Amino acid sequence: MPKIVVWLKKFLQPSPPTVQQPTPTVQAPPPTVQPAPPVVPQPPPTVQPAPPTVQPAPTPVPPSATEAQPRVDERAAIEQTFRAYEGAWGSLDAEAVRRVQDFTGPDMARVRASMDAARQFQVSVQIQDVSLAADGRHATVTARVRRLLIPKSAARPADTTTTNTFTMEKRGDTWVIVTLK
Repeated sequence: MPKIVVWLKKFLQPSPPTVQQPTPTVQAPPPTVQPAPPVVPQPPPTVQPAPPTVQPAPTPVPPSATEAQPRVDERAAIEQTFRAYEGAWGSLDAEAVRRVQDFTGPDMARVRASMDAARQFQVSVQIQDVSLAADGRHATVTARVRRLLIPKSAARPADTTTTNTFTMEKRGDTWVIVTLK
C-alpha cells in the first residue's frame, strides 16, 4: 500500500477510548419555563391611498399701486436715456441722437439740417410720468421739454417748452425713444 494510504488509515482510525472520572457537580434546580403568550398573527397593515385633494385655483390679485409703478432701476435707465438725449442735442451730434432715438431716413435728414443751422441747441427734459408696460420692455413717458435753439444766422433764438409723450422700447439693456408726440 502506498504510504499516504497507510498514514490516512492511522489518522482516521478511532483512538482507544479514554475513561475519565466524573467530577462531582452541583446542579441548580431546573429553571421554570413560563409558556410564552400565544402569538396571534396580525394582518399586515393596509395603507389606503389618500383621496386626491382638489385645490381651488388661486384668485388673481390685482397689482397694488406700488407694483404698477416702474421699478427703480428701469426708471433710472430711462432717465439715463434722456440725459444722453439732452447731451446729443447739446453737442450737435446727429449720430449720438440716433443712438437714443429711432429715426426714419427723412426724419434723420431734418435732424441734421436743424443741427447744421444751429450755433447752439439746448434740450432739457423734465420727466413727469413713467408708465412701464407689463412686459417690462416698453414704456410711455410724459415729460416737459425745453428746446433752446440759437441759430448761426442773425435770427432770433427760439425758446420753446412743450409737454411731450415719448414711447420707449428696451433693446438689450438700453432704452430707446421710438416715437415723440
